[in-house]
Amino acid sequence: MKDFIARLRGELFKLKCRFFRKNIYIKEGLKIYKKLKVVGKGKVYIGKNCTIGGIKGEDRKSVV
Repeated sequence: MKDFIARLRGELFKLKCRFFRKNIYIKEGLKIYKKLKVVGKGKVYIGKNCTIGGIKGEDRKSVV
């Protein structure tokens, strides 16, 4: 069930980016387990079967 929700969140994020964020390119198979926020003007490419997750106890809020 957890994987299904992560896959659904990935598809919804992909759909949102397709309409509102033209600088984000996402291939199929994206799974989002944690909050994902993309900030800035540059281009972002997310490849096939990418998983956005986290480590328990990790407080880092952003990835550079």
